[in-house]
Amino acid sequence: MSRLKCPGSTPGNIMSDSVKCASCGHATEIFSDETWIRCPSCGSRVERAADKKKEASCYDWCRSARECMGAAAYNKYMTERSDKNESKKKDNKD
Repeated sequence: MSRLKCPGSTPGNIMSDSVKCASCGHATEIFSDETWIRCPSCGSRVERAADKKKEASCYDWCRSARECMGAAAYNKYMTERSDKNESKKKDNKD
């Protein structure tokens, strides 16, 4: 059985994006193989999904994400994403 290699894990394929920190507004750099980072300015957690124009992470679009990143990390991410979506739906109804 061959081991899958994440296309985003090769240095030549990793891309960076700028996402503003929701806490302080600092433009942070996040890479395509990262789901979140700490803001270097204030230390808050900054998620790629915070910027609605950008895809949240490879977990959301890659068919091999569960195998590549591990079931525990994949399930945790998907649960957190689902919880956030439910919370947003509830807020919009109020």
